[in-house]
Amino acid sequence: MKHERDTGPSSYPRWLEERETAAIVARRELARHDPAAPHVGLALSGGGIRSATFCLGVLQALARAGLLRRIDYMSTVSGGGYVGSFLGGLFVGSRREPAAPAVCRCDEVERGLTAVPDSFAVSWLRSNGRYLAPNGSGASWLAGAVLLRNWIAVLFVFALGALTLALLADGAHLGVNLLRERLPSGAFRKFCWAVGNDTSPLFPLAVVSFLGLMVPSGIAYWLVPVGRPGGMRWTVLLLGILCVGGLRIYGMRVGDFREPRGALVLVLGVVLASSVAFWLWARGWRTDVTGEARNLLSRALAAWLVVTLAILSIAVCDALGQALYVHVLDADSRRFFYGALGGAYAAGAAVALAGQRILAALGPLKKMRTQLLPMTLFLGAVAAVLLMGTLASLASHAIVWQGEPPYRVRGAVWNFAVATGCAAIAMFALSRFYRFVNQSSLASLYADRLTRAFLGASNERREAADRGPRDFRGPEPMDGDQIPLDRYHPHRYGGPLHPLNATVNETIDARVQVKQPDRHGLPIALGPCAVSVGVKHHAARRSDADGTTANGISLVLENPAAAGEPGVFQVFPPGRELVPEQMPLGTWMALSGAAVSTGLGARTHLGMSMLLAFFNMRLGHWWDSGIARDADRKAVPQRLVGRIVFSLARVLPIYGFLWGEMLARFPGTAARHWYVTDGGHFENTGCYELIRRGVPFIVCCDAGADPKYSFTDVGNLVRLARVDFGVEIEFLEGSDLDRLLAPDVRDHFGTLEQVKTQAWRAGSKEGAGTPPPRIHAALGRIRYRDGSEGRLVLLKPTLSGDEPQDVRGYGIAHPAFPQESTADQFFDDAQWEAYRRLGEHVAAGVFSPAAVDPARGWRPSHMTPA
Repeated sequence: MKHERDTGPSSYPRWLEERETAAIVARRELARHDPAAPHVGLALSGGGIRSATFCLGVLQALARAGLLRRIDYMSTVSGGGYVGSFLGGLFVGSRREPAAPAVCRCDEVERGLTAVPDSFAVSWLRSNGRYLAPNGSGASWLAGAVLLRNWIAVLFVFALGALTLALLADGAHLGVNLLRERLPSGAFRKFCWAVGNDTSPLFPLAVVSFLGLMVPSGIAYWLVPVGRPGGMRWTVLLLGILCVGGLRIYGMRVGDFREPRGALVLVLGVVLASSVAFWLWARGWRTDVTGEARNLLSRALAAWLVVTLAILSIAVCDALGQALYVHVLDADSRRFFYGALGGAYAAGAAVALAGQRILAALGPLKKMRTQLLPMTLFLGAVAAVLLMGTLASLASHAIVWQGEPPYRVRGAVWNFAVATGCAAIAMFALSRFYRFVNQSSLASLYADRLTRAFLGASNERREAADRGPRDFRGPEPMDGDQIPLDRYHPHRYGGPLHPLNATVNETIDARVQVKQPDRHGLPIALGPCAVSVGVKHHAARRSDADGTTANGISLVLENPAAAGEPGVFQVFPPGRELVPEQMPLGTWMALSGAAVSTGLGARTHLGMSMLLAFFNMRLGHWWDSGIARDADRKAVPQRLVGRIVFSLARVLPIYGFLWGEMLARFPGTAARHWYVTDGGHFENTGCYELIRRGVPFIVCCDAGADPKYSFTDVGNLVRLARVDFGVEIEFLEGSDLDRLLAPDVRDHFGTLEQVKTQAWRAGSKEGAGTPPPRIHAALGRIRYRDGSEGRLVLLKPTLSGDEPQDVRGYGIAHPAFPQESTADQFFDDAQWEAYRRLGEHVAAGVFSPAAVDPARGWRPSHMTPA
């Protein structure tokens, strides 16, 4: 039984196909299922607790129909991963004893899902609809304390770095003042006084960077010859003669640089000389036909623009900090200063109190489509960074000058040396604490709450303890909730193969054949047999490669075709055993749903990243892949900012990671540590990995936030399938649906437009007097590259008026149902039951007995290819 699909040269390598096919054959033998039937895949989409609860209802309907054991693949993203991991935990069973022999647990799982209200698993999920605050105010206070602690810790790290930069700026003040004391009276001494005490000496440095580096690189672009070689020599000579001669005509003495006119001549000469130097650096005297030199100069222009703006920003903070310091020295102004400081604290408290409403207004960040909001956030983030820089400059002035005017050098040099040395040592020592980056984020708290809520529901020890005299309903996970990856193999007990999807953020330094420039991220799928990154990069899991178990996940590249292609970039180095950072299932499940973070895949914006990093709203994780950067990994030359981030990551790892998050600079697979976030940041339906495998029959629960029923996630899937795998997906029209579906099943299917237009709610004027349309699904045709066809059954949360009374009643009371905002992660009992029952109702109608062949599980003449 092999269902080969030519989805790409190495998108689904043969060794991976053979291992997964063998695993499917084994699980079908346990589940007593026809080994020759077409493979079936179930995709559970992202959407937070809303998607998890809706998908739970779908799973219950499949279990009641006896179809759950027919599922071969279960690909999950974000909220779908919550309930998907819960289902896998039901199949795995006990976590404490050694790995149990391969036995079928399908009957136990089906009973656990359908024995309502006696099912502990379902009751546990129901009672944890508010999984972020399971114990009410007690858990909320604990979470608030953790958030405050981590935020202060991150602010301390940022403040220490800002203080070090401010101290270095004070060093520039000292240098200028020392130079002023040794100069005779004159214009240059007055200039040193002005830049050293009235403003910042970094402003002239910014001017030098602008005139001596940025402007010349722009001028040199036009000097590069495109036609005849050497044609620009005379142009440069004539420009020089024209500049000098023209200035001489207007009476400017070239040799007297103390006069303003002579200084202007000097500046123009430096600019011209620097432009010629840039020109020679780019291509020399040769003709640039290919445009390589001009591209190099354009990149240099962009790099020096960033440098100039960075120097200018530090200079502004330095000047404001010095002005505040001088203002505080004045006794009459201290009262005003303290009042302003108190007002700033009051404003900060007001912003903190409004934080929840702000996040609710932002909604699911991975769904942002407007550009105005990121620009607004960018300005707010810049203001916050400048405020921190100004306060750091004020503190550095107080440390160096210690209450004396900022122009007195005596004693300040020693203070500067001691303070700068201590700050540098503290930064270096703190940067050695690698775990701080991940431990200071919100990922650990988020993973604990999700693990307790969803994996705890399938924990047999928790069920036994819940029936005993002790209370195990605390907000933290208990022993047995977590599942090590080497124990998580649901398919060995009759369950499906479970690829868990996340995103590796990659915004800089694109690698050959790894990503599209606009995606800013790569999909990473943690499967039972391998880990796949991007389109064509795979590493086998040793636990499946040699039949033994490992501690966590061990990756070994076993792709002979790729290993034999010299010079082709490979994420996983051929022939090497990799031991990456060990993380259990609950952590990966939380990362698959890390929707709010500094990296948002294709929707990553600098302003959003700066703001979220500053307020420590970080759910992502810097995962140590175990892959060291070496010379044989082919890469595109890095840009200046990328080199700065990489250098910081080497010398000061913590600052490299945090500043990379703040500046939205993620190196992706080019570095050893990968920033992993929500799988929906790349593809939110979960069908991507099923399309890769050429699954002929796919059931997709599209439960992402879609209040307008625009099917954005489905459109993204269609585009990615075409671009990455050469697979076309089209949804069938009415005539095709009439031909393929039985009449009673046909009533539940429609076109995408019909699903949108008939997703009306009971009691509306449009639906008065008309029979319920009952349309909750669409049917798609998948055309694979080898000419074969597949089917895609798309289930959509919709209200048509034929739902149970409690579901209709909840919809009338809550007009946004069933497309409420993903920002709402606190479901009460009525809300939770409405989504669960709706999912059960939709799946029960679509997979009615007329659509089911008892012998094969799915009737091929209806929804699967004949």
